[in-house]
Amino acid sequence: TLLSSNVHIEKSREYTFFQPWLGLGLLTSTGNRWQSHRKLLTPSFHFRILENFVPVINGQQNVMIDIIDSKLSQNNGLIDDIRPIITNCALDTICETAMGIDIKAQTALDSQYVNSLRDILTLFLMRFISPWLWLEFIYRLSPSGKQFKKNVNVLHEFTESVIKERKTEFMRKMNEKGNNSLDEVMEELGSKRKLAFLDSLLVHHIRNPREFTENDIREEVDTFMFEGHDTTAAALTFALMLIGLDDRVQAKIHEEMDAIFHDDMCRDITTDDLRQMRYLEQCIKEALRLYPSVSYIAREANEDLTIGEHVVPKGTTCMVLFYMLHRDPKVFPNPEVYDPNRFVSDGPDVQSRHPYAYVPFSAGPRNCIGQKFALLEEKALLAAILRRYRIRCLIARHDLKLDYALILKPSSKIPMKFTKRF
Repeated sequence: TLLSSNVHIEKSREYTFFQPWLGLGLLTSTGNRWQSHRKLLTPSFHFRILENFVPVINGQQNVMIDIIDSKLSQNNGLIDDIRPIITNCALDTICETAMGIDIKAQTALDSQYVNSLRDILTLFLMRFISPWLWLEFIYRLSPSGKQFKKNVNVLHEFTESVIKERKTEFMRKMNEKGNNSLDEVMEELGSKRKLAFLDSLLVHHIRNPREFTENDIREEVDTFMFEGHDTTAAALTFALMLIGLDDRVQAKIHEEMDAIFHDDMCRDITTDDLRQMRYLEQCIKEALRLYPSVSYIAREANEDLTIGEHVVPKGTTCMVLFYMLHRDPKVFPNPEVYDPNRFVSDGPDVQSRHPYAYVPFSAGPRNCIGQKFALLEEKALLAAILRRYRIRCLIARHDLKLDYALILKPSSKIPMKFTKRF
């Protein structure tokens, strides 16, 4: 009732915490603005567009593999904590696909943008669990509020400088070719460099500068950066952990990798390869069932809401706990068991399952616009690791500590043992 509604699409007030950074991007906006921007941005996430990002993903995962290899030679295959390796790779990937900039989070330790991004996520969490900081005027005066403002300025300045640089390049090319040559300019730029999410937003802006401003571009790029890197890193970490705890599942993945790559395990991944990774996709979906990156959502009822025999009054904040929804034993028997066969695409479980019983990317009109990109990236990065290595997770699930605020992720280290397959 709540997720499928076109009426109850307004998020709860806690989402206003994001507005100083994300403004009124897709995550935080509502009403006509949200609807118009959602319609405008949806074509940018068509699979044909996403295919252009695969070379970027390949480049960043190759950096990740080099880092893993260097650590293996130092410590006999033991990696004390896989989380920072995965997080930095996801951050580099999302930044290059969003803005066309390689911030080198995996290799550089002194990036002001990277440090501010990490810091701001920590500050979000601190505020979220500190009700006395929820009032804006109090938060602005607090030490964490002042630090938050500094980080917002760094992030905004970086994004705005990239937007201005890309827009200048667009306008110069258009002046060279004539005013009606935007599509031609896009084609030429695409032949010289990798196009980014930002480029498609600039096209909308240049065509309709009043309808879609430079500030709108910044808000949507920043939203894409926030929603796209930490969520993906968490999903990848949980998937690696679960696969590393189940030898039978891992053996089936290796069989699938061998059937796709044969003797050439180090070549770049193609979109055709990704389409063939059906079992790996099942493994990702089952990991997202157990550990959805966004474990709950909150909506405000815009009018009285009837659920069964109960009436929820207008103005009530309603929460949907995906973490618990995905553990309903009537839908998922033995819900704590990691079983990728639950997601065989043409299997009876999938065919008979209610469409709102499994919602790792939410559902309804406010579902995640980037879910296809997320699955594409997760499949590619997991395949990069699992076609090369056997992995063994060295922490049991019952010893795992979780951080439930904002994004569901492990708060404890995830040690892993890597062994080269060839």
